[in-house]
Amino acid sequence: MPRSPIAPPASIFFKLMEERYRRRASIITTNLDYDDWLNFLGNKHMVTALLSRLRHQCTTIRIDGPSLREPQG
Repeated sequence: MPRSPIAPPASIFFKLMEERYRRRASIITTNLDYDDWLNFLGNKHMVTALLSRLRHQCTTIRIDGPSLREPQG
């Protein structure tokens, strides 16, 4: 069975972070806790490797508070 020409988003994101690892700074914003990444990206081994690279030399800033995207008017 031939592979789909479109890679899953998790694979694309993993490849991007793999290329940037220890070469360039990255800023990632998300409303997901680290524990929720598996449900979102779906591949346990890939998510584990990805989070290992992302968290190796990172600073995590958690901001709690009301959403700034509240309906206006």
